[in-house]
Amino acid sequence: PRSTHCIRRQRQMCIRDRALQALNAQWRFFADQGVSYVLTFGDDSRRWLARIGVQSHYHHPQFIDMLSNASDKRQLWQALRTIPAH
Repeated sequence: PRSTHCIRRQRQMCIRDRALQALNAQWRFFADQGVSYVLTFGDDSRRWLARIGVQSHYHHPQFIDMLSNASDKRQLWQALRTIPAH
C-alpha cells in the first residue's frame, strides 16, 4: 500500500538526515582541529562528503585497486605531497 511506502520512505529520509548531521559534526570536529584536506576512496564517500560541502583533495574509486596499481599509488603520493606542512 502507498501509506506503507510513504512511512518507509520517511524513515529512510530521517535516517539519512541523521547520518548527514553526524557526518557534518564529525567533519566540523576535524576542521576545528586544523584538518582541511580529505582523501576519499569509493564513490559513496565522495558523494556523502559532497552533501555536507566537503570536496576531496584526492579520490580513487577503489582503495584495494589503488593499492595494487603503481601508477595510482604514485598519484596518491603526488596528491599527498601537495598538502602544505603546518
